[in-house]
Amino acid sequence: MSCTLCRCDDFKLISEKDSKSKGELIVCFCNICSMVSQNPIPTEKQVEKYYALEYRQDYKQVFEPKLKHVYRAGNLAVERLGFLTKNNVVSGKLLDVGAGGGEFTYVSSQLGFESMGIEPNIGYSNYAKDQYEAKIKTGQLADVDGKFDVITMFHVMEHIPDPVKTFKKLYDLLNEDGSLFIEVPNIESFSQSPNNTFFKAHIHYFSASTLIACASQYFSSVELNNSENILRILFNRRSSINEFELPTKSDIECSKKLVTQMSWFNYVFKGKAYVKALNRVRVIIKDAQLIKQEPRAILDSIVSKERKIS
Repeated sequence: MSCTLCRCDDFKLISEKDSKSKGELIVCFCNICSMVSQNPIPTEKQVEKYYALEYRQDYKQVFEPKLKHVYRAGNLAVERLGFLTKNNVVSGKLLDVGAGGGEFTYVSSQLGFESMGIEPNIGYSNYAKDQYEAKIKTGQLADVDGKFDVITMFHVMEHIPDPVKTFKKLYDLLNEDGSLFIEVPNIESFSQSPNNTFFKAHIHYFSASTLIACASQYFSSVELNNSENILRILFNRRSSINEFELPTKSDIECSKKLVTQMSWFNYVFKGKAYVKALNRVRVIIKDAQLIKQEPRAILDSIVSKERKIS
């Protein structure tokens, strides 16, 4: 197999086990560009079938969101919109790729955007349409046409076999000066448990430098936040296609050190695992209060609070 990013075949093995199933899963670090990926990479057809029918059941054990997922997704939607607002992206025609249960699509449509979403899972996309009357289409990114001012992809790019090809599709869908907001797990963070890092569903494991490199022909990065285990980057669409820009030698060396230094010591002390444990208790208490609420009422309450703050 050649690297998705640099097309070379010089790899370092970093994992052989799926953190969930405990079955074999080969994950490698590319010594040439620092891309971290499964080896081999599954085909697009294999991925499309898996996400349409199996993924949500495998990873959340449900065919549609639970109320706790709705509440968390609603609050995350407000947080993500804040990231856009900080960078003066406050309105326009918006496409959410991998829209899940439709919470971000609905919340953003209530707070200034003309929003629609695309979601491969039938249960989740139907849920979005039934519960929120959200404009959600069941399908893949390849099924989308038209033009958009803003495209969002939250925890989607790590599931896609060819991210460079995907950035080209996103470039074609965006209007000139359009904005692209990507959020993925941060492979360089110590906030992820060493026993809970590599999964069948995650094909690629991005650092800031590899995500920016994958996008470099089509997008320039505007704002980056990689302070915790999540990596958020806001990109602007380039006026014309650029030369490909791989990570620098220093970025590659830094990434190699961080990726190969995953340990329980770093997770507990540098990754602040104890803080996550305390936050988990707060989440459980809040989840217990949601039992008798309707999904739309939960989101409307979150939207109402945000409007008062704004």
